[in-house]
Amino acid sequence: MQFLRRMRGRLNLRGRLRSPKLRVRKFHLPLPTPRAPLVRDQFKIVAAGFTGLGIQGNNGFFCSPKIEVAERSNRFKIIRRLGEGGCASVFEVIDEQGNRFALKAIPMDGDELEIRIREIEAMKAAQDSDNVVRLHDAWIEKMTPDLEKEFVPVDSPAYQYETSDYMLFVKTELMEQNLTQWLRRPSRRNSQVMGVFRQVVNGIREMHTSDYMHRDIKPDNIFLRRDTNQNLQVKIGDLGLAKRHRHVSFSFSSRNVKGMLTSFLKSNECTSSIGTYAYMAPEQRHSFYDNKVDIYALGMILWELNETEHDKDERHFTLVNLRRTGSCEQCNLRIPNAAELIERMLERDPSNRPTAKQVLELVDQMS
Repeated sequence: MQFLRRMRGRLNLRGRLRSPKLRVRKFHLPLPTPRAPLVRDQFKIVAAGFTGLGIQGNNGFFCSPKIEVAERSNRFKIIRRLGEGGCASVFEVIDEQGNRFALKAIPMDGDELEIRIREIEAMKAAQDSDNVVRLHDAWIEKMTPDLEKEFVPVDSPAYQYETSDYMLFVKTELMEQNLTQWLRRPSRRNSQVMGVFRQVVNGIREMHTSDYMHRDIKPDNIFLRRDTNQNLQVKIGDLGLAKRHRHVSFSFSSRNVKGMLTSFLKSNECTSSIGTYAYMAPEQRHSFYDNKVDIYALGMILWELNETEHDKDERHFTLVNLRRTGSCEQCNLRIPNAAELIERMLERDPSNRPTAKQVLELVDQMS
């Protein structure tokens, strides 16, 4: 900060260094901006406790209005850590009534609220889905040393954010395992494989119907459990990268061409190079893409479910070749007629990939 202040003192109004020895034209040093407040114009505090905040946005409550919003995290006992990502840790917790949940703890600053809240908005949009992990509650607390010690483990990637001002908690239903763990099972029936895939596709279809794209479909983000009838239930989770994909309609005229293009670009501009490379569509490395990136990821998931090669090196070679060529010619599939569907979903041109609804219909035809 002191360095930036010293540099600011050396700049004139045109952004050029005052020193005559350094004649750099159009040099603009980015000045430090003050930390953004927690609540922006589109959000407002609707309830407050000692350290907690209830947030309400354009799409309604993010926190349950029936429960007092205050130091909610101390109502849970941590059973174990389920996993962690680049900016969050997930725990299995039990509440005072003995109910078990998954609790995601996300350190954040005030200027990150709009991005972090996307996951909650996407989960609320899919609340009626049978194949998207159900959201129970979400709230924000002021970061304290006790919260940091309990929910930001020093061996977690999220520890780099331990100096954050707030903690966003997301309470969801608890699943038994993820698809990565399920794939390690020694034997799987073909009917189970296609049954699992069908439920994943249905979850994506329902997200797309709600105008959301997931952008990070992979086995680690697909969860399974047995229901009361011992049937395998599959749900999509970890919607931290989910983004609303707006469909913009236009009436063409000479007057609105500029506005049309501006509206389209703003509504469909996305962050580039996010997701997991093995499942990432080629166009996802750029800033403009649509929900067809999820279809590409589904193609890789269907390959993963069907590939019978267990040697890690051979499997990696097959994956790289599949992404490069889009052909299943060198794949060893347990269901051979799945090759055509995989190749259609891995088309390099997104417009040639089927929609999630069409994939669902093709899966039903294969059954």
